[in-house]
Order: sequence, then C-alpha cells, then structure tokens
Amino acid sequence: MAHLHEPDKAENPHMIDVDNHESFMNLLDLEPESDEGNHEYKYVLTDLTSEQEDHLSVQMSYRVDEGQGQAFYALGIRDDGFPMGLTEERMDESLKNLQEIAESISAQICFVQKKEVPDRYKKNIPICHANDNSGRVRSMNIDIMEGRKPTRSKKSNKRREKLEQNQDPIPDEDQNKEPDVPVEVPVEVSQVEPQVEPQSTNPDHDPGLEDTHKFRMETKLFVANVLIRKAHKNHYLDLRIGVAGNVDAGKSTCIGVLTKGALDNGRGSARANVFNHKHELTSGRTSSVSQQIMGFNEEGQSVNDLMGKIRAPSWEDIVKNSTKVITFFDLAGHEKYLKTTINGLSTQKPDYCLVMIGGNMGMTHMTKEHIILCLTFKIPIIAIVTKIDLAPPHILEKTMSDLNDTLKKRGKATYVVKTPDDIVRMSQDVREGIVVPILQISNVSGLNVEMLKNFLNLLPKRNISSDLLKLPAKYLIGDNFTVKGAGTVVSGILVQGCVKVGDKLLLGPDGVNKFIETQIKSIHCKKMMVNEAHAGTNVCFSLRGVARKDLRKGMVMLAKDYVPRGTKEAAAKNKTELIRGWREFQAEIAILKNHSTCIRSGYAPMIHIDNARQAAQIIQIIDVRFHTKRGASSTEEIQTMPITADEEGNPVYQKGRLPRKKRTLASLRAGDRATVLFRFCYKPEFIEEGSRLIFREGTTRGIGQIKKIVR
Repeated sequence: MAHLHEPDKAENPHMIDVDNHESFMNLLDLEPESDEGNHEYKYVLTDLTSEQEDHLSVQMSYRVDEGQGQAFYALGIRDDGFPMGLTEERMDESLKNLQEIAESISAQICFVQKKEVPDRYKKNIPICHANDNSGRVRSMNIDIMEGRKPTRSKKSNKRREKLEQNQDPIPDEDQNKEPDVPVEVPVEVSQVEPQVEPQSTNPDHDPGLEDTHKFRMETKLFVANVLIRKAHKNHYLDLRIGVAGNVDAGKSTCIGVLTKGALDNGRGSARANVFNHKHELTSGRTSSVSQQIMGFNEEGQSVNDLMGKIRAPSWEDIVKNSTKVITFFDLAGHEKYLKTTINGLSTQKPDYCLVMIGGNMGMTHMTKEHIILCLTFKIPIIAIVTKIDLAPPHILEKTMSDLNDTLKKRGKATYVVKTPDDIVRMSQDVREGIVVPILQISNVSGLNVEMLKNFLNLLPKRNISSDLLKLPAKYLIGDNFTVKGAGTVVSGILVQGCVKVGDKLLLGPDGVNKFIETQIKSIHCKKMMVNEAHAGTNVCFSLRGVARKDLRKGMVMLAKDYVPRGTKEAAAKNKTELIRGWREFQAEIAILKNHSTCIRSGYAPMIHIDNARQAAQIIQIIDVRFHTKRGASSTEEIQTMPITADEEGNPVYQKGRLPRKKRTLASLRAGDRATVLFRFCYKPEFIEEGSRLIFREGTTRGIGQIKKIVR
C-alpha cells in the first residue's frame, strides 16, 4: 500500500483524503463492537509481542472470512464505540503494525481514511472501570491512551510497584482484547492519601484526570477507518451488480466507462464493447443481458484503468491481478424487453442493483417498474443520476424530487453522496436495504466517476453466508450453447453448494418431468478454466451425455442428496419422487397499486419464479384481504366477508358457498392481497416453497411468494 503513514492523493489518486466532515463513516457514533461480522475495533496497536501478533493474525483471518474476503478495522476506537483517538505518531505506528499483521495472512490494506477527533469528544470521556459488564479490560489513564504518565500519589506508586513484581505489565493491546482468562490490572481511581489531598466525593475522580483532559484538548487526536482485503492469488471477492433503468438512461455507457477506462464521447463510443448483438449497436438499445467485469487490486485501484493504459485487458488479466472483481449485468430498459429484465434479476440474483435515471429525462414508468422489481427480490438499490451535464438545473431538481418521493412511498430513505465521507458511510449502510444512496455522474465529462469507482471498491458482499457452501449443490440454468471441442455447455448461477470437475448431478425436469444424471466435464468462471465452483458465482459447465436439444430455459441441476423445500407432503400425497417438476401451487400474492386491473379465476398471466418463466392460470382464489380504501359495490357485495376453501379447494364464504355461476365475481383489484391456486399452462417446473414470484401482463401486475406445493 502506497504511503501508509501519510496517504498522498497525488501519488495514489484512489486513496481518499478527507476533511472535517460530520458524517465521517459513523466512526464518531458507533455501536459497541460485535463478536460476529467483519468489523473490528482497535484502540491502539503498538509495542506488540509475538504472542499478541499471532492472536491478532487469527482474529483478522476470522474477520476477513466473515466478510468473504474483506474486513473493516476502526483504529482509535474503544470496544464500546467511543472515539478516544490517537496521536499522529501512534496512529502511524498502529497502521504499520496492522499492515504487517495483514501481510501475515496474505491480505493487504487497500483503503485508509483518517479523521481528527472533534473537541466535543475530548472534553467528556465516559469512565469505564477495569472490569466492566462485558468482561473487557479498560483504563482511561493517559499513559495507556498516549504514553504519558498521569499524576499519582506515593501510595498509588507503591501499589503499582508491588503489582509489577507479582505479574507482568499488560501492554496497550490488551486494553482492547477479550482475554481468555480474566486479568486483574491496576485501576487508577481515587488512590490519594487524605493528608495529601482531600478525598473527592466523585467515585470516578482521578488525580490525573484533569491533566488527561488538558492533554487531550491541546493535542490533535485521530481515528481511522481501514479496509483490509484478501490478496491471495487464488482468492478474490466476487461482487455481482445488476444495472437497470429506463431506455436511454445511460446504462451501457456507464458500464463501458467503468470497465474500459475511457470516457464517452457523447455519441455512444463507451457502450460499443458492451452490447452482445449487432442490432443493439445499431439501435443503441440493449435487448439481452450482457456481462462485463471490473477489478480492484490490493491498493483499491481499478485494474481496468491500470492495464487499459497499455492495452485492452482480457477477463483473465483482470481476474489474475484483482483482489475484488465486480460483475455487471447490463439489463434491458425498453418496455418490450421487460421480460428479459425480470429474468435477469430473478435468475442472476445480484447483490445490488444500480438503477440509472437520466437527469434530463426524469422519472419514467419503466424506472418505477425496475425499482419495484428490485424491492420484490429484496435487492438493495443504488440510484445513479446520469447526464447531469445536459440537465438544466430546474429539471435536475425535479428529477431528484420525484426520485425521493418514489422511494419514500416504498419505505426507503435516500442519501445524496457528495463527499468521500459519504462514500464510506453509505457503502456500509446500503447493504441493509433501508437507505438508497444517490450519486450524480456524467459519463462524458467524468464528473463523480472516480467517486463511483471508490464507492464500488468499498461496497461489501451482501449475501454473506458460509453455510451455503456446505449445502447440496443447486444450479439454475440461464442459457445453453454448443461449443466446438467442449460439446453442450450451460451457463447460470450456482445458488448453493460446491461443484467440482467430475461430479455427477441431476438435470431436469425434461419433457416427461424426469431428472437425468449428467457429469461435469469442465468448469469455466470469468472465462477462465477452474477445477471447482462455489456458491454465488456465475459459471459455465460442460456436460457429458446431454444434447442441446434436450435443454431448455428453466431447468436446474441438483446434487443427488438435494431435498427440495416443501415438497415432502405433496410427493407423499401424489406418490411421486421428491425431485421433479410441479404443476400446481398455492401462493400469497399482492396486486400492485400502480396498476388498474381486475383479476378473477381463470386469469393467466406470465409468471417468473427463479429461472422458470411460463404462463400460469389462477384456478381458485382461496382467501382475500381487500385493500382498505376499496369500496364495496353491488356486484361485489357477496365478497364483503373473507373467503376460505373446503376440502376440495372450492371457495366458501361466510355467507355460504359461492354459486358456480357467480364465482367470476371473486375478483382482485389494485392493493388487494390474496391466497390463490396457480397452475402452469404447459409443463411442470421445478419450484420450491418460499420462492418469490412476479406475474405480469405487459407490465408487472403483482408479486408474491409460494406457500405450498400441491401437485
């Protein structure tokens, strides 16, 4: 890492240099440290023994594994989250030791952000006794804080000498660790003889406390946020980001600027290498889901930019020189390609989604459609307002206002990212899906493009779960090919488990609703040959003994010991095997409020469940919960009471069974929720209980979740 002690932005443009900004990454307002996750608080890391270094290496390895390749360290912070701060010399020494510890586990410091502690945190320090409720060892004495000895009485010094004879002094690092065995340390509180100084009535009074405050007020103290990333040649952090938004919002252009390292010329030069088909280049509109990658090295620099100065890097070059790789999925923006966008989000399952809004165009109905899709699949949103160099001020202001209103109506808060401090703060908060960061960029002038790159560099992996690797394999097939020399090849995402070359998996359901056995001949990931694929990665498998004509979209590959969710009861009732396709299922659905529609039994929309896409008919409306603002009419008077079902699944109202000729009156409108029975119109699909679904008729009509597999 370049200039670890004094980060120089001129020599390392990707190193963020911050000023006094109140939103500093929440380092001044942190929650107490958690034993889980990839965030670690360290007050000071100086004068470390070899035993302490070994302990810190194991601890860092755990934090990095929790973050699937990266971890955040907060220096100058107590375990309870209070920003004590360090002098510049001790901060530099702590950073140097942290770098050495990182190198011991094949990791690197790729980001450092330092901040001066404001005076309001220097005046009043919460006093923590040596043995608090958490069992951690603490002390607020200045000798522990900054290496300066406080004023002590003679009696206090004698007690300290006796204790030092019986036990080794505890170094500074132990003030921030949880020891395996409780350790007693000298506590400097009110140890003054009465004849020398009157005893204070304050139980927390320390004779040296006033000097401590004076020293803190006269000295510049710093806290720091440090990003540590795994730098092993066979390991990189894989982040998946979808790019959605209305047509002509600049999605493909933005991806081209980020991955090719060159700005757009205003006429679409940056998007030329992003499109899959020639007609896309001619029309300028994406009609398929394309993939591009962007890499960051151990110093947080864009590998695409560094290698692009010499020649256009290949995917293999980017992956080999990166510790973090971002895969962008360019989704279609035109309304007639909405099914392609839905299929891309449901099949690829990205960690985040960049929603592009043209600053000179404003919010369109397709932008709102894409936001609804992201919320349905629970994908955190990052809003990017593009073309701000073309947008008049009043149009840009109107666009920002409409964007805030749209997200607020759907329970999301917004935050405009303007400073490097905001980058660090929002990159951590966006993962929860509560706050939507908004960045304003221009792909032509390059305004805030570097800020977007720094934001992507700090963005953590969202789906962090090591348990997925231990589960039986499940692979969703998105597309299939015939490759000369390799045979039949399928592409898709490995949802869970691990797959190695030579493994045998079950492929289906086929035309007769059966799963057949196939063997993995080879594996490609990021256009590189690998021997093993892990959960959460896009991979291609070369299959043995399978013809391409036998494959279709919506098929899956499963481990032999895979047990589908919620199918045991249906399989026992229908006397069939567990792993098979299913035709009928119950789902809880909600009709979107922004569509005027009337849905009755017999309605057959196009339904999307994971990678399956097929028309499905509503056989029965089992239970209805009407929208509160919906008024009763004469034709719907019979629906004023909740609907249930009898043993045969026929709808029954509290007023009695609905006559067959009047069952068409059981309708759903905007805002209503219901439990319905769906049936696929053409062929069985592999579905599981708990899977999310979207049904559309042109535009999205409703969303839901599978609650029960029927037959």
